Amino acid sequence: MDDINLLVDFSKYKLVKVKDLILADWNYKEDDEQLLDNLIQNVKRNGQVENVIIRQLADGRYEVVNGNHRLMAFQKMKLEQIVAYDLGSVSLNEAKRLAIETNETKFKVDSIKLAHTMSDLLNEFDRTDLQSTMPYSDDEIDNFGKLLDFDWNEFDKEVDELEQEVNPSDMFAITLELPVGLAKRLNEQIDRIKKMLHPDEAHLEKISYVQPINKIVECVERMEKEEIV
Repeated sequence: MDDINLLVDFSKYKLVKVKDLILADWNYKEDDEQLLDNLIQNVKRNGQVENVIIRQLADGRYEVVNGNHRLMAFQKMKLEQIVAYDLGSVSLNEAKRLAIETNETKFKVDSIKLAHTMSDLLNEFDRTDLQSTMPYSDDEIDNFGKLLDFDWNEFDKEVDELEQEVNPSDMFAITLELPVGLAKRLNEQIDRIKKMLHPDEAHLEKISYVQPINKIVECVERMEKEEIV
């Protein structure tokens, strides 16, 4: 119990009036009306299960440090009170730092496992009802199914033969200048596909890029043009 008390300051959790909360004008998350509607449906279905972090302002009101879009949802739902974690009178930069720490410390998604999870949910829940609380469009939900239908082993033999037949003189280099975040995500996806194709290989750097890139190209070729954005 002592360890829990050291980790969590329960005295900072409090009921606050929605009318006393204001949005942070420095919030860097983009607005999206469809996602906001999904969030409202989430709250209606599950209640307030996610915390809202606030800080005290000099005028007696509270600024939302983490939870701006949840506050928008609460306001549209005309809720009177919500539960919040009160940081007290911390500085603006301290609040900004905590916002990034709590918002952006996220783990990458295993797309295959997510597709299987969505398939399980679609077997039990009505698709329209499920979509009302999920941040996915019709096309994105359809693409989960296509991802599971894709035969990852179908082209292995062909690609293996291609790698063996490649002549250094037939090769050319492509240099892509990408934003750091996008380049990192591309490398993560290539490594993920390497693991799928060679689950027993401990050193991914030894595996050629030809196979995983070929798989990505094949996936894109199978998609309808309007699905590629």
